[in-house]
Amino acid sequence: INPKDSAQLKWAWSYLIKQQVAAPLPSPIDNKDLLACILATLDDMSYGHPAEKQLFQEKMKKTWSQKKYRDSGKAKKQHYMPLTKDTRDKLSALSEEWSMKPHEVVEVLIQEANEQKPADAN
Repeated sequence: INPKDSAQLKWAWSYLIKQQVAAPLPSPIDNKDLLACILATLDDMSYGHPAEKQLFQEKMKKTWSQKKYRDSGKAKKQHYMPLTKDTRDKLSALSEEWSMKPHEVVEVLIQEANEQKPADAN
């Protein structure tokens, strides 16, 4: 946990609360309090089985990493578009011709159409 990363500290504390493992402490008011509460909760977990604490910390790290990835905008979200059979066939033919996956063809076509718009239309 980065003590200077306010977003990570807030997320970690809310994660501990959601997982119902947060130590019964007064609500933290600043980053210093958040870090102290998080560390106190993790220290309190030390009284249980060490493997249990380690598994929890690994899960927490992976969850934080996933959150950062999703927030970065690089994560792709599925979108369903109903297409006629004729349009699907044309998309398949284009994807084979261009050696791309169908979703990549759609992305390229959208980018090209967006680039061809006049500047004031954006």
